[in-house]
Amino acid sequence: MNSVLVLEDVTKSYGGRQVLRGISLELAAGQILGYFGLNGAGKSTTNRILLGFARPTAGRCRLLGFDAGDRRALARCGYLPESPHYHDYLTGSEVLEYAACLYGVPHTERARRAAAAAARVVLAPEALGRRVGTYSKGMRQRLGLAQALLHDPAFLLLDEPFTGLDPVGRAMLKELLRQYRSGGGTVFFSSHQLLDAQEICDRAAILHQGRLVADASLSELEASHPGLTLEQIFLRHVGGDAESDRD
Repeated sequence: MNSVLVLEDVTKSYGGRQVLRGISLELAAGQILGYFGLNGAGKSTTNRILLGFARPTAGRCRLLGFDAGDRRALARCGYLPESPHYHDYLTGSEVLEYAACLYGVPHTERARRAAAAAARVVLAPEALGRRVGTYSKGMRQRLGLAQALLHDPAFLLLDEPFTGLDPVGRAMLKELLRQYRSGGGTVFFSSHQLLDAQEICDRAAILHQGRLVADASLSELEASHPGLTLEQIFLRHVGGDAESDRD
């Protein structure tokens, strides 16, 4: 398997408390993996490790052939945080062109890249000329998706990508990710919107109390739980445990 992402027995502790407990998984090129868990399961900690914002207490994480956090890997990654933050006085075009600058896109190419990325997420040209402070939540989410895509990354890390999107926006995102996958792109995303996730993910990994309790192709999960939706399968694995205050 041509592995884009490899986690080997990754453990992370904060103040003596284990948040991740021996996580191991591999993600091949051209796959979409949904990473699911209750609040406090450890999803955000996993994302921080992938981005190099945190280091594993034990174990190893490799991304695109490099240790997680290596700039050579990050240069080929697109990231959408759960709540994208913008300077509201900037226009949509200015946000995207500044991001293109940070990615090293030549000055003469930035406006074209910004417009192309906005078109991929169906963010209208007239919206790009408006200040971000006037955007709806859904438009801000589309802008974040465009920002993640504008440098043609090989790997997308998306944290709650369906947040704020209406049914049209969710359909747009699912089609966008299918096209991205068909072009060889790889996606690792977390979401509480399991019905939407079921339509696009090739694999599902379920995290519970810091441990992986399921990691299989969607078809394998469905075959082993006949007649159940992904949401119902998820609930069978995690039960009704109360939420924690750390993720």
